[in-house]
Amino acid sequence: MQVATASEMRNIDSVLSSLYRVPGIVLMENAGLQLLRFMQTRMPVLNRCHVTIVTVGRGNNGGDGFVLARHLWHLGIKTRVLLLAAGGRLHGDARRAYEMAHAYGVPMVGCTTSQALRRTISTLRDTDVVVDALLGTGLNKPPIGLYAEAIEMLNTLQKPIVAVDIPSGLSAR
Repeated sequence: MQVATASEMRNIDSVLSSLYRVPGIVLMENAGLQLLRFMQTRMPVLNRCHVTIVTVGRGNNGGDGFVLARHLWHLGIKTRVLLLAAGGRLHGDARRAYEMAHAYGVPMVGCTTSQALRRTISTLRDTDVVVDALLGTGLNKPPIGLYAEAIEMLNTLQKPIVAVDIPSGLSAR
């Protein structure tokens, strides 16, 4: 298996967007669908699971998470999103993916403070599968604050965690 670095992934996205004119939202949609296929292949009982997607939402990683949430919800799989940023702070394709998931009625819980995040621990304990759509390949320094707390909380869970692109907190440099 070969893993692309952050700069290689940016280059791949750039070539697809500029040379082949594939819009970013289409790349995001494909990423979300491939995540769903991966989960269906690895988790035969996914349709009976409760999935929680943890995201900051502002970047492509979060957008991929929103796409996945919408498709899981559409399939009737119990899904919720823990959003570590205010919906109004989202932009670009990630905002479009958020708006589509919101329009579908995907349950979303805002966790923009440490206190709110700590209140979600029971939610995370009641879930069967967690999707880490927090930081992705753009990370170039150790996470701090709320993001570091969320990663630490995820690491204490005794649950399967599916990471979008790369586990949050690792660098793809």
